[in-house]
Amino acid sequence: MEEEMRYRRPIVLAALPLALAGFMSSAHADAGNAARTETKVSKAVARGADIATQCGFGVGRTFKDYYHIYGSGRLTRCRGGFIKITVRLQRSRWYGWQTLATGSRTDNGLVSVKYRCKGNGTHTYRTQVAGLTWSGQTQFKYSNQFRTSC
Repeated sequence: MEEEMRYRRPIVLAALPLALAGFMSSAHADAGNAARTETKVSKAVARGADIATQCGFGVGRTFKDYYHIYGSGRLTRCRGGFIKITVRLQRSRWYGWQTLATGSRTDNGLVSVKYRCKGNGTHTYRTQVAGLTWSGQTQFKYSNQFRTSC
């Protein structure tokens, strides 16, 4: 009996990564289906929810949907970690980065910002997330940059 158990355990452990991979892919597919059914404003929240943070802060993808540019950041607080994030949607200009929209949060969760893209011309956009620690230090994270016209 003990000899049988010794041989069964590696089989169970070997099957575990395959089971988890199946679960993760089905969960990812469900999340993708749910995001397609959401409204334009909710899309920023749905895409920002993919930001992986265990303890700290993260930045989501910057993207355009019709006439709006969206950006997002997520804060996950823990003892001795970050206490506040500030999310800025920015556009590249000849003098540097121009902030178009700002949002902040001091509790766990997501911050989404959007900018109504109007006028003419082609610009490069990005999202900047600034995380403030208990000791007063600030760290920055940046999203992808992309060029688009309005």
